[in-house]
Amino acid sequence: VTVPPHCSIGAHTHDGEEEVYYIAKGTATVDDNGEQKTLYQGDAMHTGNGACHAIANNTDQDMVFIALVVVY
Repeated sequence: VTVPPHCSIGAHTHDGEEEVYYIAKGTATVDDNGEQKTLYQGDAMHTGNGACHAIANNTDQDMVFIALVVVY
């Protein structure tokens, strides 16, 4: 997924699922169930079942990430 500069994917949950973000390019700002984190190229983040999360690109360059959703 390519996220253009200063764009985001808003807060959402995955019920009965888990999601892993892998940052392939750029820098991401994530909200992991209310905790703000910065992820850089090569970083990954896991969000568990029912947890709320969001991902944003607050930079002037494209951010690219891979999202893996695991369904129970």
